Amino acid sequence: AWIPAFQVQSIIDQVLTISGFASGIVLGIFLLTLTKRKISPAALITAMWVAAILTTCCILAPDGALWKMRGTTSAVISACTTALVAIVVQIIVEKYIPETSPESSP
Repeated sequence: AWIPAFQVQSIIDQVLTISGFASGIVLGIFLLTLTKRKISPAALITAMWVAAILTTCCILAPDGALWKMRGTTSAVISACTTALVAIVVQIIVEKYIPETSPESSP
């Protein structure tokens, strides 16, 4: 079972994993400020949820899994996931969902 394996980790490794999980999502949002693209709040929320789910699955993966991660790796994965998913969702929204502005309405 994965619970005893998670408990065997050192305390420092557990703290780095959890703090990396939380700070990685925020870091991903800050990475988006480096781009000139305007990101909608809906794209940000979607990206944060996807990053949280993906990072949780990677942290709680079975011991033999290739995607098992510990320590500060979770911060890197969640930051990159947040930034990339937000950009992709924004591109999809801009391309397939037309923007309705008050000027175009009769």
